[in-house]
Amino acid sequence: MKRIDTSMLWNDLNMLELRLNILDPVMDMFVICESDTDHSGNKKPLFYADNQSRFAAWKDKINYVVVADMPGPGVSKWQREFHQRNAIMRGLNKCKANDLVFLSDLDEIPDPEAVAVNSYGGYHQVYALYYANAICTTENWTGTAAMYYSQCQQLGMQRVRENRHALPVVPIGGWHFAYMTSPEKIHEKIRTFAHTEWDKPDIHAALETRRNNLQDLFGAHAKPLQVQNIATGYFPKYLKDNLGKYADYITREIS
Repeated sequence: MKRIDTSMLWNDLNMLELRLNILDPVMDMFVICESDTDHSGNKKPLFYADNQSRFAAWKDKINYVVVADMPGPGVSKWQREFHQRNAIMRGLNKCKANDLVFLSDLDEIPDPEAVAVNSYGGYHQVYALYYANAICTTENWTGTAAMYYSQCQQLGMQRVRENRHALPVVPIGGWHFAYMTSPEKIHEKIRTFAHTEWDKPDIHAALETRRNNLQDLFGAHAKPLQVQNIATGYFPKYLKDNLGKYADYITREIS
């Protein structure tokens, strides 16, 4: 049985690199699915293709899928997202029925220790916002879904995503490192992703203040984010061992 990590890519190459470094010891293959169109229907660069040399260390493990047939005008952002996620199957054509396939959004990183023991199910993940150690303690997040390839064939990858809450719970399941990028890129993401309910003037206007004050981006959680100690807290070993490289991903308490 092999273990295959799968995710869609928009433009966050830093998160992709972090993901590959954390999961490399336990994954046999990575499927990276990138479209030449964003979910708003706008043409975009193929960021992985333009930066492959950066990921040369994983070239023998990466199966890169380019989606050049995204739905055109007249469809919703959600339909484009679903199409791209289902296209991940194109990178799994050499899998066997009992291979374990891990489906995540790019910033949902399963715990390598759970992956190493072939934990099947929906991975409960610590929800971090803006910084790896700024934790939303009131969010109950299930991100990664791990199912057998035979099941992925039957369901399609979008339904695998939708069914993750119905799977057995993997309780110590990793991290959701959400919006760990610049305010400018957060604005861009909100304008293009499928959650149109968040693309509102008040959300954009409050973004930098909320980020600076470690408050929930969308105002869904009143409690401020809790800053945790990277060295002693529950965080990826790779991140703990490379704090200098990822200094921009770490924050301190607000004074």
